[in-house]
Amino acid sequence: MLALAACKPEVREKTPELFEALPGIPIPPASQLMGRAGSSDALQLSFRSEWTEADLLVYYRRLFARAPWKLVSDVRDRDGAAVLYAERDGPPIWVRIHKATGATGVAVEISGAVTGSSGPPARPSARDSAAADTSSGD
Repeated sequence: MLALAACKPEVREKTPELFEALPGIPIPPASQLMGRAGSSDALQLSFRSEWTEADLLVYYRRLFARAPWKLVSDVRDRDGAAVLYAERDGPPIWVRIHKATGATGVAVEISGAVTGSSGPPARPSARDSAAADTSSGD
C-alpha cells in the first residue's frame, strides 16, 4: 500500500494568473526575471536588476507616490532589505529590494495577491511559496 502512495504524481497547487495577482506590474528597470513562486491566491516574481538598491528605491517611491498608487509602508525588514507596500484600486503589491545573494546586481521580489471582498490579504510568506513552481514561463 505504501508503494502505491509513493507512485502518485505530485500535484502542484495552481498559482494565480499574472493579471489576477499583479495587474500592471511595475517591472524593475534593467532587470531579468529570475523566478516565479506562489500559492492558490498569491504570486511572487523575482528579478535581478543592474540598478543600485538606492536607485531602485527612488524609482519605486516615485512610482508609488503617483496615482493610482498609494505608498502605505516603506520599511526595512530584519535582513536589511527595503520593503514597500502599495495599494490602488485592485490587488495590493509588495516590493522587496536587497543585494542579490551570490550574484551581481540587486534582487527585486514583487508579490501580489488575488483579493476578495474581505479586504487586503496577508503578505505571501516564503514558506507558502517555497514548494511552488519556480519556472520563469508564463
